[in-house]
Amino acid sequence: MDCTNILMCNFVYLPKAAGICQNIDPTIKSKITELVVDAGLVASRDVKTMLAHHVRQVEPGVEPTNRRFYPTSKTVVNHIRLAGSTHSPDDQDDLTCTVSSC
Repeated sequence: MDCTNILMCNFVYLPKAAGICQNIDPTIKSKITELVVDAGLVASRDVKTMLAHHVRQVEPGVEPTNRRFYPTSKTVVNHIRLAGSTHSPDDQDDLTCTVSSC
């Protein structure tokens, strides 16, 4: 069978770049949450820099094109938003104090 025309083939050709559509690693998710909640970082550029440093230490052989460990800026922004939406117990105490007029 001649597969010079991709529409005539019975299979789907996935180039190497198809690997960019993968979920980020759970350790990266937890690191983003840690950076946002504990360190107070909210700028995606700063978080991406810290993530790259973390990945180089933990997984030294990972290529920067691997989106599982090097997420895009949009993905980082989304996870920063998700991590920031969780409320800490201190926030709840402050709200209770404000409502009851400490």
